[in-house]
Amino acid sequence: MIDVSSGNELIPLKRILKVCDVSRATLWRVSRGVKGFPEATTKGRRLFWREDEIEALKRAIATFEGRTAFDRARKTERRHAEARHHSLAAMKQVKLRGRRTRPSPKKPKQGDLFSV
Repeated sequence: MIDVSSGNELIPLKRILKVCDVSRATLWRVSRGVKGFPEATTKGRRLFWREDEIEALKRAIATFEGRTAFDRARKTERRHAEARHHSLAAMKQVKLRGRRTRPSPKKPKQGDLFSV
């Protein structure tokens, strides 16, 4: 397929995946995690890259730190959220403990009505 406006050949996603030897998920992660990743051209619902962008794609894939880098940020955010949750729970426990330490007044026991 040839793009008439620029004169560069457009390469579909499937061929890009074979040329770069990566999966679709890895290419998606690289596109989200590496600055300077070339934007895809969309025609309908299909993705294409220009032929001269293949080297930039390969460089972006080579600089990508892998899935661990992608997941590291998500795990860090999850840990921070859990820490905030635990600190709020601890504050609530302190308040509850403060209320429970007050001595409650003892109620007198009711006597037996049928004993003489």
